[in-house]
Amino acid sequence: MKGGSLFIFFCCFVLLRFCVIQYMVKSIESEFLEILQMGSERAVADLAVEAIGTDPLRFHVMLDYCYLEKYPISMRAARVVQLCCEQHPELIIPHIQKVTQHMITSSIDGVKRNFLKIMDDFLDPEKLADQGLLLDTCFNWLINPREKPATRVHCIGLILKLSASEPDIRQELRASVERILEDDLPVSLRNVCLKTLKKLVKHSLS
Repeated sequence: MKGGSLFIFFCCFVLLRFCVIQYMVKSIESEFLEILQMGSERAVADLAVEAIGTDPLRFHVMLDYCYLEKYPISMRAARVVQLCCEQHPELIIPHIQKVTQHMITSSIDGVKRNFLKIMDDFLDPEKLADQGLLLDTCFNWLINPREKPATRVHCIGLILKLSASEPDIRQELRASVERILEDDLPVSLRNVCLKTLKKLVKHSLS
C-alpha cells in the first residue's frame, strides 16, 4: 500500500472510530436521561450506578449531566456519581480538577453537596493542582449559616484532610469552629463541630 493510500486509510479509520464513539455516547446519554427522569428515589440512583459499572466512558457521560445546571437532572446525576464513587472511587480521579471547579461555581445545592462528599470521602489532596482555592471555598461555606448543615459538615472533613501537614490551617479551622459554635446549630452540625474541636485541641497539645 502506497503512502497516500495508507494515509487515506488511516484518516478513514480515525473518522469511523470517532463516529462509533459519538454514536455510543448518544446512546448512553439517552439511556441515562431516561433513568434520571424516573425520579429521585434511591432505587433509581442504584439502577444508574449499576448501568455505569466500572466503565469510564459511562461514568464520564453521567458526569456531563452533573454539569448541565439543569435541576433536578443534574442533582440526580451528582448523587449517582457519588454513589458510584463509593464502589469505584478510581473513576473520579481523571476528572477531579473539573469536578472541583464545577463544585465551587454550581448554583445547585445537591450537585455541590454530592461533589463535596466525594472529595471529603475519596480525594487525595496531592491530585489537586490548586488546593488554596478549594480551602478558601470550604472555609467560606463552613462559616456561612445559609449553607446546608451537610455541606458544612463535609467542609470540615475536607479542610481536615487538606490541612494534614499544615498546622496554620488547623488553627484557622479551630477558630472557625469555635466561632460557629456560638450560633444556634442543628444537632448534627453541632456534634461534628464539638468532635472536631476536641480533635484539634488534642492535636495542638501533642
